[in-house]
Amino acid sequence: MARILRARTFGYQSNCYMILTDRAVAVVDPSVPPEAFHFPDGAVPTHIFLTHAHFDHILALDEYVKRFSCSVYLSPLDAELLDDPEKNASAVFGLPPVRSTVKTLPVSDGDRIDLGEPLEVLRSPGHTAGSVCYRIGDTLFTGDTLFRGGFGRCDLYGGSEAVLRRTLARLFSLPEDYRILPGHGSETHLSDEKAHFFSAYD
Repeated sequence: MARILRARTFGYQSNCYMILTDRAVAVVDPSVPPEAFHFPDGAVPTHIFLTHAHFDHILALDEYVKRFSCSVYLSPLDAELLDDPEKNASAVFGLPPVRSTVKTLPVSDGDRIDLGEPLEVLRSPGHTAGSVCYRIGDTLFTGDTLFRGGFGRCDLYGGSEAVLRRTLARLFSLPEDYRILPGHGSETHLSDEKAHFFSAYD
């Protein structure tokens, strides 16, 4: 069973996760440098999974790739955000421009990546056009698609509230409950968010 660690950026409160299995070490949304984690002896990250490409989720991306030569997975629909401060929102907030030119491997709905345990891709557009969730075991990494008590903003480049609501309906229709590890805030469960969503927004 995968072991999952969390670290969080100080200013943006964006979550970064590390997945540890018997065969692989993966990072989800590298917003914090490797020093933020306590690596088990000999553990070296080999995979990076981006839920989307907003600046606050890629702040340490280049550092991981340079240090560990990780493979980086991202929806092609968000690839243009990596090197564009306007589209990845760093310029929108008047921050120093965030840019990355790392090469990425495309992911699409239903893809499965073997980490010793299968990690599955669920396309989840709405926050950005290329947002995805990643599922491993009973855990769902939702990025900024779904938070505890809410969902990500839709007024930035590539966002659409109508599309995001369709995505949430799809997530809430999954036949099993999942532990939700979001891009910001504390963890929750899919069943709790389904109940909250329908009571708060219907």
